[in-house]
Amino acid sequence: MHGTAAGTQIHHMVTHCVKSSMKNKDPELHVFNLIDVKDALGISGVEYAQRMFDFYASFGQPTRVDTMGSGKFEKLCRDIRLYKILEDNTGREVNESEIPGEVNPIDVDLCFKRHMLSSNSSSKKQAKLKTPAAGAFNGQVDFSGFLMLISDLAALKFPKTKTESKALSLLWEAHIKPYAKVAAAAGEKEEDSLTSAHVTKLFQQVQKQLTAFFKLYGLPGQGLDGIEYFMTRDSLMKMARDFEILPRLISQREVAQVIQAAGIRSSGGRSKPKVSFSQYIDVLGRIALTAFGKYPHCNKHRTALQRVEALIIYLDMSDGRQKTGLKSDPWVTQQLEKNKRR
Repeated sequence: MHGTAAGTQIHHMVTHCVKSSMKNKDPELHVFNLIDVKDALGISGVEYAQRMFDFYASFGQPTRVDTMGSGKFEKLCRDIRLYKILEDNTGREVNESEIPGEVNPIDVDLCFKRHMLSSNSSSKKQAKLKTPAAGAFNGQVDFSGFLMLISDLAALKFPKTKTESKALSLLWEAHIKPYAKVAAAAGEKEEDSLTSAHVTKLFQQVQKQLTAFFKLYGLPGQGLDGIEYFMTRDSLMKMARDFEILPRLISQREVAQVIQAAGIRSSGGRSKPKVSFSQYIDVLGRIALTAFGKYPHCNKHRTALQRVEALIIYLDMSDGRQKTGLKSDPWVTQQLEKNKRR
């Protein structure tokens, strides 16, 4: 049907992408699906893939970990050298079916659109309207879409293999596995996580001060154990301005991204989403990662623990705390004394 080899390749690619996103309705014609991808990778492979996904999804945006944009996925493809034909240095005899083919950014873009979240609409008409033109790197994929996308690209990279599982294995060994360990190492340090024991202990040490701030900007409400306080998105933004978090440390857009990443979303209508104390702490932690993860702060504050410490000291020393009439937190006073003795 196509007069050129390139046209044939694109036709084959689109057909494969469509098949990979279909549900298996014919038991005799098995479609390689998400379960097959996970089985082919194995438990350790899926874990590495998750870490790579998290690494690139949050690249430049520490608060975004649930979805990955096409621009970031294209960066991943360049980092793992997907567009290059790599030489086999193992010394073994290479089977003809294992010889890699060429993949280019247009191939990646077309496959990406098959799995991005905006295309998962029940209405084909709506999906068509939301799908961007080929070559425009935008849209988002979640982790499941990320796995299927890797599978689709594996079939393109190794078109002569007999099974999708074998193609995925070849792509993983040649391109992804060597880089996966490097990227995964970025998230393996305990100090680099807001859920680490060190960060949790720090929040417990300064909980009295943070609770006082929470109540100042919060509203009383009826909870399971009696009166409980909650904040709103508006009161969070007001606190950010009063304590000079906004715009001195981060922008309004970044605050909005932090709030969304903490799971604080409007339910629609006139009701405003309530912010619990745990969500408020989550927001502060994410603000710390965003604000002190920027240059030049990142040179001094390298771990999540150091960045949270920096934010707590910043809040305590701000005009916002002084205007409330609250005393300086004992932990902050202790840290400042230590810094003077150094």
